[in-house]
Amino acid sequence: EGIFVDIGDEQDIQTHLSTFSARVQNLRVILESVTSDSLVLLDELGTGTDPTEGAALALAILEHLKEQGIWTLVTTHFHMLKAYAAITPEVENVSVSFDEATGQPTFRLQFGLSGTSNAFDIAMHHGFPGFILEKAKNFLKKNELEGNRVLGELEALQRATAAIKDELENEKRSVKLLKERLEEEHERLVREKNKVLLDASEKARKIINQAEREFRKLLTQLRKEGLRNAPRIKHDIGVIKHRTTQELKPHETVSLKEDRLRGQVEVGEQVKIISCKKIGKLVRISRDKKIAEVQVGNLQIKVPPADLVPHSSKSTFRKTVQKHDNCLRFPVPSNVTREVNVVGKTVEEAIEELDKVIDSAILAGIDEITVIHGHGTGRLRAGIHSYLDSNPQVSNFYFPELRQGGRGVTVVELKG
Repeated sequence: EGIFVDIGDEQDIQTHLSTFSARVQNLRVILESVTSDSLVLLDELGTGTDPTEGAALALAILEHLKEQGIWTLVTTHFHMLKAYAAITPEVENVSVSFDEATGQPTFRLQFGLSGTSNAFDIAMHHGFPGFILEKAKNFLKKNELEGNRVLGELEALQRATAAIKDELENEKRSVKLLKERLEEEHERLVREKNKVLLDASEKARKIINQAEREFRKLLTQLRKEGLRNAPRIKHDIGVIKHRTTQELKPHETVSLKEDRLRGQVEVGEQVKIISCKKIGKLVRISRDKKIAEVQVGNLQIKVPPADLVPHSSKSTFRKTVQKHDNCLRFPVPSNVTREVNVVGKTVEEAIEELDKVIDSAILAGIDEITVIHGHGTGRLRAGIHSYLDSNPQVSNFYFPELRQGGRGVTVVELKG
């Protein structure tokens, strides 16, 4: 409801009005007329009289207008008004920056800064006699000079604070963008990892299915032809087994890595140290969860918990292979023996018969047979042991206890 202005000098000799009197009358009219919807513009409020009294009067007028909720803009050089704006909520200092090098105002508004009048600097820039300026500075009270110095330092501090605030805001935005990019990258890596695991699982399934089909084909052939083609079938099984093992190695690694990420270990249980493939008992985990102590025999090894998996745990891949392996066990034919008697035979005859028995036992899933060779001169036993020692299908052989035949019998353990 109106804009009210007090600007300029309204002194009038004819009406006996001084500058201050004219301004006081104008201010009285403004105070009587304004409402909460008015805008008040006051230039150099409180001037034209004693500076101390004028500043106090100006401060009272400002406080009244603020309490009425009236928007007011005031220009001033009074320190009292500057200090009032600096400590009063809803009131703010705004200054025009000053270029000390040129002695000219830049007309750039600085919100939150009161600014200084720079009277001496401006006068010097306009060629005012220096000796007069020096006298003026000497006349100026020491505390006023100190006040101006403090105000100047405060302005510099406020400018530095504003610059730091801007820098922090920029850093905050940069950190936010970096966080968003890292989250996106993490999501992408998770998607890629899941895809790799899915692809590996699918490929492993196809390899196992192919091996199963080939084994079933050989099983059918074995049932039709009996044991006469056992050596060839045994060779084919070895080829399939070797090929399947080689093809599945990378997929097994992927699954083991998955176990390493997901494996949970507890103190007191058996664990496997992935890095050195040792089995031991988990003794302790540090409070910060960074070091685990594992008892391996007489040694105590310290490793990160991430390097451990429960010893009883198996990867999904291994469980899958075991499941298929159980399905492929060949039934034991009734004519396959677990015991062979070669007493009275020559070394060559004994080895030929033993070779057939071993082939039949392996095809039937038998992991142990007994060879009766007797004592005699020991030549037959030595020849058989030499053959067993060079046979890749034999994992171990030994003499049983005396009551089971002693050195006249050899127990042979076969590789599965």
